[in-house]
Amino acid sequence: MQFNDPATNDGLAGSMDRSRSYSLFVSGYLRDFSLPGALVSSNRYIPAASFGAILDAPRTKSTDRCSIPDLKKDKSFEGTTCRT
Repeated sequence: MQFNDPATNDGLAGSMDRSRSYSLFVSGYLRDFSLPGALVSSNRYIPAASFGAILDAPRTKSTDRCSIPDLKKDKSFEGTTCRT
């Protein structure tokens, strides 16, 4: 077996099969403008040594990030509010 060796912890990956995610949602207003937004981040640690990676390496992970700003201008017409 490829990793059945004391140098690679006998092929055991400790505490590496996990994931973490974070999210933040905010909203701000200034005069006729509003700025709602979101930020989402996800880390997935990969215990296997695929594609020549080192087995059980803490840096072996995939990271997904997404940010969504949404700037809006609010206008009022005869007591009615429209978002454009």
